[in-house]
Amino acid sequence: MLLSFSFGTAIAQDEEVTLDLWMFLDGTGFLPSVVEAFEAAHPNIKVQITDVPEGEYVTKVDTAFLAGQPPDLAFPYVIRWIRAGLVAPIDETLAAAGVEIEDYNAGAVSRNCTLDGQVYCLGTFTAGYNLFYNKDLFDAAGIPHPSPTEPMTIDEYADAAEQLSMYSDDMSERVWGATLPQPWWMEPAHYFSDDGRNVIGYVNDEATAHFYQVVADMHGSDSVLSGADLSLVGNSSVDMLAAGQLGMSVEDSPIAQPLLEASGINWGAAPNPVEEEGQAPWVYTGSDELMALSGSDNLVEALQFVLFWGTEGNRLRAEGGGLPLNMRMAEELNWAQGSEGRQELLAAIQLGRSTVFVPTVWNAYGHISETLNSLMIEDGIPAQEALDEIAPVIQEDLDQLWETWDTFEG
Repeated sequence: MLLSFSFGTAIAQDEEVTLDLWMFLDGTGFLPSVVEAFEAAHPNIKVQITDVPEGEYVTKVDTAFLAGQPPDLAFPYVIRWIRAGLVAPIDETLAAAGVEIEDYNAGAVSRNCTLDGQVYCLGTFTAGYNLFYNKDLFDAAGIPHPSPTEPMTIDEYADAAEQLSMYSDDMSERVWGATLPQPWWMEPAHYFSDDGRNVIGYVNDEATAHFYQVVADMHGSDSVLSGADLSLVGNSSVDMLAAGQLGMSVEDSPIAQPLLEASGINWGAAPNPVEEEGQAPWVYTGSDELMALSGSDNLVEALQFVLFWGTEGNRLRAEGGGLPLNMRMAEELNWAQGSEGRQELLAAIQLGRSTVFVPTVWNAYGHISETLNSLMIEDGIPAQEALDEIAPVIQEDLDQLWETWDTFEG
């Protein structure tokens, strides 16, 4: 049953309205299908989709803002658009419709859609970078299955990878234990102070240095599926997982879940490894959020679409097998459907939660990744020394980000 809500009489019900929606399409046809359902429920509103390549998205939207001709609806790619007042809050819209933001995945919503206590967007699905694993390979190695709610430590991850691997000169028969951990596997709170303004003493503390020393030591091991290995076999890591040649790997859940289900392997899901015992689990989550731009001449209708996207869009996503952003809806619709893998994924992905705010964490991730590859792995510099060297560089970059954020007026 389609949802229908009223937002007042700012625009007559029978007046024809066209909304411009800019998004980078994924080729699945899902967005057009939701638009079709929305237009059927709101005959006076048409939605015109413009497919903007992701690499050009921010520049194109910024240019449209400067020209005073932005679209009505867009993806919140950079949170400075919200900071500048260019995005309309949707709190009143949600309240009028009886929608509880607490029902949605907290990690995904907090990452792009909330600022200073207000909500600005919603999506249709929950994507998470979760640890996926092959249960049969764990059983064969005599290793207990990872918990869907309690993370392994990096040492346990490295040990499991070694035990899961089965070397063979024949690449088609070889089994790799794991993939190499990456910076974005860990919660940003391990890299930044509570206020997000400092990294020295956090990104290079003893626990983080130990994490990256283990990672650096794993590189080059027969137990780790490398980029060179992937080039030789001509597959992605998630393909190798589905083929039964990879014990465990952190993968993007909307890609991994359907592929693993189609493969027929006995799979499970868990949170990512952490630095040390006792650290709280965390999963990076996101969604396909859409926002209504505050300068829209058709703001009432644009808000209607955002609400539809975040409610009926979630229902349509779940009907297609995807995990909705609304966690309560996932439970009510029995999204797991008796599947142990789905049950574990649902439990693990709900570990996504709000964490330390930084204008962008990707700069820091880039610095850490480069340091891991160039200093720790290629040059063999101890992780503590390498992180001590890069911490001031990350701090300088972070200071510039915050200076821009603090003085930004739109």
